[in-house]
Amino acid sequence: MDALPEPILEFARNYPFLAEHFPFFLHGLHLAWAHPYLTVFTLLYLSGLMPFPEEITLLLGGYLVYARLDSVFPLSLTRMIATACAAILAGEVTVYWLGRRYGPFLLAHRYARWILSAQ
Repeated sequence: MDALPEPILEFARNYPFLAEHFPFFLHGLHLAWAHPYLTVFTLLYLSGLMPFPEEITLLLGGYLVYARLDSVFPLSLTRMIATACAAILAGEVTVYWLGRRYGPFLLAHRYARWILSAQ
């Protein structure tokens, strides 16, 4: 855990149960700290494909911008907002395209008609 940035080490000290039993959580935080724009884009894109609330990821992006204001490489709030908008739009367009391409095939299946509707 020595290679982790100071805010993540502080989190691990404040929540030892999470650090001990869920070490992948700390690695996820390290990934978000090291590549914040990519992390926010990926999570928001995937939230368009599966039922995951976008607000949690937006809060993460805002926190990363706030937490890195005094760092050597500060983040730009404008770039984070643009990244979030692009990711949400890309996720929604992907879902639309999948429905347009494979929707008629799914509606023709008898079990899918119980779950999906043509509207």
